[in-house]
Amino acid sequence: SPRSPSPHMASLRLAALLALAASESKDVMRVAVLEHRVQKRSTAFETMSANLEIYDLQIQEAAQRGAKLVVTPEDGLTSFVGNQRALWWDYAASLPEPGEAAAQLPCLEASVWWPLRRLSCMALRHQVALVASLIDMKDCKEEPDFP
Repeated sequence: SPRSPSPHMASLRLAALLALAASESKDVMRVAVLEHRVQKRSTAFETMSANLEIYDLQIQEAAQRGAKLVVTPEDGLTSFVGNQRALWWDYAASLPEPGEAAAQLPCLEASVWWPLRRLSCMALRHQVALVASLIDMKDCKEEPDFP
């Protein structure tokens, strides 16, 4: 069973990675690059829920320290699922395309996939821009030659 990350250690890593903060210049943006021990649970829902809980605490701390942009680890939400596409489906959704109404503010759209909606609500609540990796899976039945 993976050991739970220490909130103190997560804070220390966040503090060490909170960037570009020394200047009082108006041209400087504080950026937080998050790092954490990714939680892997028995289901995709449990895995993503556990990692979203960690994100929420780290994003809150980053915002309190003045970050305006928060970047999450590549596999930080899902853990590394593997190279086979069949393994991805439980961790994936067809995400809204840019310009679609649901893409404008996913937090307010009940039809949006729950991890995207939750990430959007975190960004809105903490007033930050958020970069997170999600698996966007499209149905390729209309394009049979697509790998």
